[in-house]
Amino acid sequence: MAKLAWRRNMILGLVAVLVLSSCAQQGTPSATASGGDLQGGTLTIAYPTDPKSFNGVVNNFSYTTVPMIQMFNRLLRYDADYKVVGDLADSFTTSSDGKTWTFKLRQAKWHDGVAFTSADVKFHYDLVKSFKASPAGPALQSMTAIETPDASTAIFKFSSPVRSTAFLSLYADGFILPKHIYEVGDHTTNAANQKPIGTGPFKFESYEPGNSITMTANPDYFGGRPKLDRLIFKFVPTAAAAMVALQAGEIDTIVPSLGIPPSQVATIKANPDLGVSTWAYPTTAFLAFGQQPASIAANPWLSDERVRKAIMMAVDRDFIVTRVLNGVVPKDDTMVSSTVAWAYNKDVKVDPYDVAGANKLLDEAGYPKKANGIRFTMEMPTAILGNMDKASEAMVEMMRQVGIELKVTSIELNAFITKYLRGKDGLAPAAATVISGASGPDPIETYTWYSGNRTPTSAVPGFNFFYYNNPKVNQLYDDANNTFDQAKYTEIWKQIQLEISKDHWVLPLFSRYQIEAWNKKFAGFETRRPYEFLVSYAGISRAK
Repeated sequence: MAKLAWRRNMILGLVAVLVLSSCAQQGTPSATASGGDLQGGTLTIAYPTDPKSFNGVVNNFSYTTVPMIQMFNRLLRYDADYKVVGDLADSFTTSSDGKTWTFKLRQAKWHDGVAFTSADVKFHYDLVKSFKASPAGPALQSMTAIETPDASTAIFKFSSPVRSTAFLSLYADGFILPKHIYEVGDHTTNAANQKPIGTGPFKFESYEPGNSITMTANPDYFGGRPKLDRLIFKFVPTAAAAMVALQAGEIDTIVPSLGIPPSQVATIKANPDLGVSTWAYPTTAFLAFGQQPASIAANPWLSDERVRKAIMMAVDRDFIVTRVLNGVVPKDDTMVSSTVAWAYNKDVKVDPYDVAGANKLLDEAGYPKKANGIRFTMEMPTAILGNMDKASEAMVEMMRQVGIELKVTSIELNAFITKYLRGKDGLAPAAATVISGASGPDPIETYTWYSGNRTPTSAVPGFNFFYYNNPKVNQLYDDANNTFDQAKYTEIWKQIQLEISKDHWVLPLFSRYQIEAWNKKFAGFETRRPYEFLVSYAGISRAK
């Protein structure tokens, strides 16, 4: 597993950006203020969750990164076309064997005026490597050295070859921390965790836990001063509340992760003062059954594949995609999003929607309907995120048709992360959940969700809180992480999707989509990114 960890985690540790993808403008001339009447203004952003800490090494969950990307940078990032480009790295090269990466760094300053240098890069990644609670830490064990021949050069040495896409991930571990701030004392309790000092386009001004974060434009930003003067992140727990605030002019934009209902798109378009955009992106929503002993003990039927298969057959995914999600995204048959065309295994098909067939399987499995028409009860907690809670609620009637009483509990995102995704018991004792996990642009993103070695209690903590564990899949992840040949790498992903489809522990639902709405007094939203995580607002300006 050490080898397995090296790539996925170094992915994290070293890098860039899934989050920065939409930050395409962050280091480009379009983010530079050129004066004129578009200069200035405050953008108020509805955001679903309180980050609680601005130390990415400690707080490395992807949903916390949008505020942080405004204040910090990574070495690399994706641009809007999924091309790997520099962020704090002005340029980068790799050796022919993929084991040595050389980064030439930009001239940048920390927000307190101290120069950013290669010493910061070395300090940061040495810290990530040593901090075992970070998903990136153990992976970086394959990193044998970081050399800093001068202030603007950092050379990473690895014991195994590293793919370029392996430098990119959703996690916050790659937001580089300042050595001069963190080198003394315990980084987990450093005062800068609440008052961050970064290199990004906006500087920290204030933080009111549970309420808001305020940032101001960084006049010394290496990509040019943002046109906006200030950002205010207002914590709004639901899309409904955010929509009311947007229409009332209390906020200026709603981040996609709040999950604006697709049914609201037409309403937003009808408002001449508002803009809206929608797009699918490489993150797959899926139904997962709890595989750990505590879940099975509370729900003995979980151990019967016929029952799991019957439940999947009772889920009308077409209804969810067309009626609940208004057809804004494609239905997916594998745990890799169909938006990742080169890796998606189109030959994998899930069992078709079949109520009669599902009832027959449940009868055969020995779970007859009682006098009240119910076979058993199924508990399913779901995070309020991206309308996955709405998809879960749509399943209640579907399950009733096969005699299963489905109890959906929709939970605020931070509470869900704390109790389930990072809790020591994971999903247990609940039977199932609907959640989403990144699956591209490189499917290695799925490793932390489906590897049996990446549970909340693993030596290398991961997001597999439903404890999916398939030894063959685990081995295939090892193979993927140790493959440098693209053709072989693609074939491994085809096999992984096939294997996960066979055991009926996971039902892929649809590619996650993003719906972003904004007040048209601001410009620059229409031209941004395929990703929502780690979205920079450096390219946004006043339109009028």
